Amino acid sequence: FGLGTAINSGQGVFDHFIDTRDLVSYKFIMGNLLFIPTMAKINEGDLGDEDDVDEYSIQTEYINPETDLSVGALFQFRNATKTGNDTPKNINGTNQSDSQGYRTRLVGLYFKQKVEDFKIGFEADLLSGTTGLVTSNSREIGVEAFSINSDITYRAQNAATTWGLKAGIVSGDDPGTEDTLE
Repeated sequence: FGLGTAINSGQGVFDHFIDTRDLVSYKFIMGNLLFIPTMAKINEGDLGDEDDVDEYSIQTEYINPETDLSVGALFQFRNATKTGNDTPKNINGTNQSDSQGYRTRLVGLYFKQKVEDFKIGFEADLLSGTTGLVTSNSREIGVEAFSINSDITYRAQNAATTWGLKAGIVSGDDPGTEDTLE
């Protein structure tokens, strides 16, 4: 999706492979517009144990090959039951206890355009939700993270060399906030 910041195939130089899932998806194509709803199982536990991790997403993209323009949005929701919560219990150097399953939301937006000898791309992602863990003060530990990334490439016509710049900013965890992972 987009520049591959949050979701990618794991095949590119800067890609990292996050996880696998069994999914059902259908791609609707209407001219230059794509609409892809997806339901996925990250973990399917025993029928009676309710230890599942489910993911639901909607991806929309506008791709125009005539103008080399791509614009897209991704909305992804991931839920885990209490027994399916695989969040590490050791956060910020202290052991935490389970409160419930986790719930996260990922919103991603991207834009890519070719303008003469330049290819320009931007992606912004926002992850929010809860980890399903509580602090020693019985406060639920939340997740609030973001990334903004750009990819600019220049290649003159008939040139053998391509110049590129990848830059971005990603939120870092603030050790002063015990109940939020950034």
